[in-house]
Amino acid sequence: MVKLLIVGDDTYNIYARAFYEAACKMEQVQAAFYHYGKMNLREVQGNVLQKVEFHFRTGPDVYAVNRKLIKKCKKEKADLVFLYSAVLIFESTVKRMKMMGCYVAVYCNDDPFSNSFRKFYWKNVRNSVMHADIVYSYRPVNVKRYYHWGAKKVRLLMPYYIESRNYYIEDSRIQMDVPDVVFIGHRENDNRDEYIRALLDAGIKVGLSNHWSDFESGSPFITILPSDMDKYNLILNKCKIALVFLSSINSDTYTRRCYEIPIVKTLMIAPYNKDLSAMFQDGTEAVLYKDKDDFVKKVKYYLENDAEREKIAIAGYKAVKEGKNEAADRVRQILSDYKVIKCKSAGRV
Repeated sequence: MVKLLIVGDDTYNIYARAFYEAACKMEQVQAAFYHYGKMNLREVQGNVLQKVEFHFRTGPDVYAVNRKLIKKCKKEKADLVFLYSAVLIFESTVKRMKMMGCYVAVYCNDDPFSNSFRKFYWKNVRNSVMHADIVYSYRPVNVKRYYHWGAKKVRLLMPYYIESRNYYIEDSRIQMDVPDVVFIGHRENDNRDEYIRALLDAGIKVGLSNHWSDFESGSPFITILPSDMDKYNLILNKCKIALVFLSSINSDTYTRRCYEIPIVKTLMIAPYNKDLSAMFQDGTEAVLYKDKDDFVKKVKYYLENDAEREKIAIAGYKAVKEGKNEAADRVRQILSDYKVIKCKSAGRV
């Protein structure tokens, strides 16, 4: 029996909580979850002092979060502590957990080395890296940086879909007005505005998240879709094509949407790069574009060719499903690494 303690912010249940819920269903795993309570990202927005503490990653409430985590480790007698983008957990707390005999894994789904984040945002994550038994990198570009910061062992931990949230629904069951083409994601200072505008210029209607509410205001070709996360899966099911843009802030070469879109049997159109072309066969399991003209051309083509679009969408679904890319598969990877490393340290391998 592995006693697993997952630590992280509980504002959004697609992150640390998703891993906890997956672990709870596994045999030979006793899972516990520790989050920041009133210091969760959503909660601090209503309290100026706590918001300041959260920003600078220090203060009485942040210290309390760390003290309570140590108590939680002792209470649960944790074997494995998994820190999921744990921005409030001090380096000193990680060192104490190690002294208690805990195996510690550090993971960050954003780029903790990006200059686009606030100065203090990832300091605790970066400082904890050298004390962890293993560090999980969301993206390949961060692997060398983690080693530079003193990591002993680094492995990729890819994004995932969540079976209870991302699943196929028959179109006839969805009572929503959704354009054929959607992008459910944030705006960023890159070229995604130009790409969306190119679709509008081509007369293609596009559904966008509320991050885009002031974009091309008044355009008859734009529909601002509900921001409720519970509607996210319905929207992806209802549309014919879902778009992917990659965050330059995070140096992304793939994103969680690369699994969430195909798993609902919707065609994904995404930028071409080495990683995505290795994950999906271009033109067979997904459609990858190389520039703006290619992007518009492919969106128009697959809107007009239903049979080809649906064939690729089904193949993409099978690739994601058979490739073991659900949240539980990522937890299994963590547990497998833990067992291997523990056996090696005990001299049994």
